[in-house]
Amino acid sequence: MGNGLASVSAPFRREGTTVAVQLPGDLRSVLARSFSLVSELVAEGREEAWRVSPPLYDDPLLEAEAALAGHGEHASPMQAASNLLEQWSHAIVTVRVLDPEDVDALARALTFCRLVLAETRASGHEQGLVDLLGALLEALLEVAPDPDGFNDAG
Repeated sequence: MGNGLASVSAPFRREGTTVAVQLPGDLRSVLARSFSLVSELVAEGREEAWRVSPPLYDDPLLEAEAALAGHGEHASPMQAASNLLEQWSHAIVTVRVLDPEDVDALARALTFCRLVLAETRASGHEQGLVDLLGALLEALLEVAPDPDGFNDAG
């Protein structure tokens, strides 16, 4: 399947409308640390995190106006991404079963983590982790129940 998943034949397994998480403890620890690290990068507004909430406009003034208009009772996209990553940095350690909403949330956390780590490009180690996150995301989406009820043969 990809780097780091050779020893995990099926990291996720479909069980009706839920997904069983079958990740070994060491992989869960790597994911927890990665989610936590990326959550911090996103919360700090680091340059590497721009892909979590890409700009809507090329014009900085229009972008600033959109950002101001978007702030209200809801968290900013960057804060929401940071919160999601932080949530999964804890949850991934013990989670055994995912309902459809959890599948979506984990898929978003894996995607955010991949996007930010792909921007760091500091060394080959990050690329291996980016590949691992991609393989996990692919494996999760292969067994995910369809939220609209289509193709739920599993």
